Amino acid sequence: MIKTFTNLLLLFCFVNFGFIPLLHAQAVATLPYTQDFNTSNDFTLLNGTQVNKWSYGSAAGNGGNSIYISNDNGVTNNYTLNSLSTVQAYRDIAVPAGTTASSPATLSFDWRTVGEGTFDYLRVWLVPSTFIPTPGTQITAGAGRIQVGGNLNAQATWQTYLNTTVNLATFAGTNMRLVFEWRNDGSLGTQPPGAIDNINMLIPTCSAPTALAANTIATTNATISWTGITPAPANGYQYYVSTTATPPTNTTIPTGTSTATSVVLNTLLPSTTYYFWVRAICSNTDSSIWSAGPQFSTTQIPALLPYSQNFTTVNDFGFVNGTQTNKWFYGSAAGNVPNSIYISNDNGVTNNYTITSLSVVQAYRDIAVPAGTTAASPALLSFDWLAVGEGCCDYLRVWLVPSSFTPVAGTQITAGTGRIQIGGNLNAQTAWQNYLNTNVNLASFAGTTVRLVFEWRNDGSLGTAPAGAIDNINFQIPTCKLPTAPVVGTVTSTTATISWTGTVPAPAIGYQYFLSTNPTPPVATTIPTGTTAATSVPLTGLLPNTTYYWWVRAACSATDRSIWIGGPSFTTTQIPATIPYVQPFTANDFGFVNGTQVNKWVYGNAAGNTPNAIYVSNDNG
Repeated sequence: MIKTFTNLLLLFCFVNFGFIPLLHAQAVATLPYTQDFNTSNDFTLLNGTQVNKWSYGSAAGNGGNSIYISNDNGVTNNYTLNSLSTVQAYRDIAVPAGTTASSPATLSFDWRTVGEGTFDYLRVWLVPSTFIPTPGTQITAGAGRIQVGGNLNAQATWQTYLNTTVNLATFAGTNMRLVFEWRNDGSLGTQPPGAIDNINMLIPTCSAPTALAANTIATTNATISWTGITPAPANGYQYYVSTTATPPTNTTIPTGTSTATSVVLNTLLPSTTYYFWVRAICSNTDSSIWSAGPQFSTTQIPALLPYSQNFTTVNDFGFVNGTQTNKWFYGSAAGNVPNSIYISNDNGVTNNYTITSLSVVQAYRDIAVPAGTTAASPALLSFDWLAVGEGCCDYLRVWLVPSSFTPVAGTQITAGTGRIQIGGNLNAQTAWQNYLNTNVNLASFAGTTVRLVFEWRNDGSLGTAPAGAIDNINFQIPTCKLPTAPVVGTVTSTTATISWTGTVPAPAIGYQYFLSTNPTPPVATTIPTGTTAATSVPLTGLLPNTTYYWWVRAACSATDRSIWIGGPSFTTTQIPATIPYVQPFTANDFGFVNGTQVNKWVYGNAAGNTPNAIYVSNDNG
């Protein structure tokens, strides 16, 4: 009796702790087999006691759910880099008797993982259903065991694997086990680990179209094309176009049908990313799988020069975020001031980023460049930016590219035909900075449309928030030069002197300046505080212990002015108190030096002994 109880107890432990991963067989699937994981999972997950495990859920998916590696029971698609793990997920599939090498199967699936070179990766195997994978042990080539493809990694965005020549002859008339295996070596690596979605396996009687492409992309139309099958399908080709990345299923209603191998798509929306798929229709009951084409984005309606965008009321930039964790958003979590476009890992709630998730994303605006623009008439580009990031590896970059060049999420832009980087890598700044370039050569874009691109990249290791943010963009070919080198002179409790370097020749109407206790920059239509023909102004009647912000511009005529250029802020001095000095804070006479810091000194009643006090707050008191 004791021996029987002991054996049962050992069996219980083996099952629960993963030493016996499978006690009963699956219900075998049949070909054709399709699994998009949107509503259920029929894969067996062999995790044992490994730290990084296969999970089923919504933390990853190319759209909807998927199976993926997780170190927190499926909450995220992250893995513990320093914990060696090998785990498998499998599905048993019946292979028809009589299957031969001359009737190869087609296997396709979507996958994503970054991992690490030759150490952290996905592998795909076909094995007999009698072979039981073991967590902690990699599958190796052997009797009846076939690796499909190579090691899959180094991709931060979803990829589609397609193999139309899978030889199932050795499994004919038996059950085959399709296995996805994740392995990481327990040292270095980059998030995210493996994820699998949208699996299709079949022995086709109707072949799929190949070499899908998108061409001649415009504001409201584009051409999609593909290489047809031989012989041509009796009922032509169906195509499906969507603004989401969710692939169609066998029952999806197509967007259209064509007997040709290209289609012109009309009535598209400007500045919109589209996804498309094509399949062959060999008969009313026989069709190929959907083949995925490359995503494409319609162009924007180009802005005209001079172009100005302070993001106060609207955003006209397009975002190329793909499935990256850290994405561009428009909102009020950052701004100089109040809104901006910025990187966020929580859908725009904050300007924070996930340091451990490699991301490359772009924000862009198309702008028409006048014909006849030459290097002798350079453009002016200015913008405010903010980013800390990481010295070598997490930063903002700025590019000018042709509007025909489409940035790709997950891939950095590199120098090439028509692509010009403006400035260097922008980071290591906790306070808003102003970038000003008065010598931007647009000659190569004359008479065409240029795409202004702000690109954020982080490498998935170290880093410091906030991530990149952009505000107050000005882009123009100036006919009225702007003043430079604004400085603040002597400051007292009620006076200050501001000055700048004037233009040559001096502007006909002089210089306009704008003074404010609010850091919001003026716009072209802002009424100036005053006008002067000189290059300095004595300011009087100021309030003591008050921070002021100021800007200056040249006025060449009633209709031609330069952009506003901001000078350094200044704070008037206090009128000194006398001793004895007592302050119960029924009113406040302290000055605050807060700058753009998140945690600021404020005066109010959120703290006090009692009732008011000065205190630090992250929500304006």
